Amino acid sequence: MPLAAAIVKYAALHREIFGEYEYSLLPQPSEANLQRIAKPFLQFLVDEGLREIEAVVLIMQTAQGYGFLETVPAYYALSWLTPKLLESFLKAALPVGNELDDQHGFQVSVIMLLRNGFLHLWDRMVEVEQLGGQIQYGVHVHAIRRRGIGTGTSSMSSAVEISLRREQPQEAGPSPVKAAAADGREPEEFFSLYPSPAEVKDKEKSLGDFGETIACDYLFVAAPFDVVLPLLGDGATPDETEYINALRPMTLVASLFTSTSVMERPIESMVEGSKLTGEGRLYSARHTRRVNDPSLPPPADGREPYVGHQLYNGRMAPADAKAAQATMVKDLAAYGYQDVQVGKYCAFNTYLPHLDVEGVCVHKYPWKLLANQGQNHTVWIGSSACYESVLDVVNYNNLLLDREHIKLVD
Repeated sequence: MPLAAAIVKYAALHREIFGEYEYSLLPQPSEANLQRIAKPFLQFLVDEGLREIEAVVLIMQTAQGYGFLETVPAYYALSWLTPKLLESFLKAALPVGNELDDQHGFQVSVIMLLRNGFLHLWDRMVEVEQLGGQIQYGVHVHAIRRRGIGTGTSSMSSAVEISLRREQPQEAGPSPVKAAAADGREPEEFFSLYPSPAEVKDKEKSLGDFGETIACDYLFVAAPFDVVLPLLGDGATPDETEYINALRPMTLVASLFTSTSVMERPIESMVEGSKLTGEGRLYSARHTRRVNDPSLPPPADGREPYVGHQLYNGRMAPADAKAAQATMVKDLAAYGYQDVQVGKYCAFNTYLPHLDVEGVCVHKYPWKLLANQGQNHTVWIGSSACYESVLDVVNYNNLLLDREHIKLVD
């Protein structure tokens, strides 16, 4: 089957299973269709006769750090690889003009890369909306208590209490350009290996006096859920605990390096590192100068800037980072990158928190969480609630607001 025909078939199948929908959260399909997607995505493609699109979705899925086709549940790949995305790719890649619109009802969208990255958007929001005074930096949360749940909470005067300790004066925060770093350090230093939930709890205990408690009407949880769970103590509900314990994180490595080699393509994709058999191998390298502005002259020192990516199942421990970096450098040499010097080596080990096939198709956790939003004055948002993409996180927030899914009750 030609690639174009396979994409047309995939788009029709996606709409058959999920229909048309707003936002990004896939609607809960019928039991028959749940069984149809109850498998890893690569097996789904094989069973549906869509193996022809494997090479395309390998780049779109794994090269974004969204799991290996061999293991990622079909639900998550279908969430990201929407008909609109595949149709946009096909229209951009093939000289077929508007015939696709006429014959198959293709939707048009724009695939783009933000030159300054998404971080720049948040920095601008802080600056334009003058939010700097409302953001509190250097705060270590020790415990979260909610009225009526857990030991000694029935007499609480407020719905939510948060015990914390501050590392710096409340009145002065970092400038907007550093707003993403919760403790005021440079973002490159802040985004590194995240400690395990148990290590977070131990660290908070060692910080000493948590003399400050703030009272709140509602709790919005956007941090990785498994990091927040220990802070709730015995005040987490059975449903919350069950959902959070079912989440499985991955580790995405983004490494800043320079090389004397000048690669012509803005982004190189390495197939070996995009397959499960190549877990931890280099799967892409972005030529920063060519991505940002191809007209820029080469650096004066002759060292071109790049960003390399690796992907691991599960949480990478700090002790594993050195070996992982060595693997990347070895792969770069194999692909012709000479005189490599690694600057920042950042491992995001709370990346893509996701459920397994059973969690999605048997327990139906994504839709149960949606139904329970607002219970106990708590709203669960962020990538742990939906998908590891800014688009999906924002769309999920809009879904909660626009559809009035939030019912803030005790």
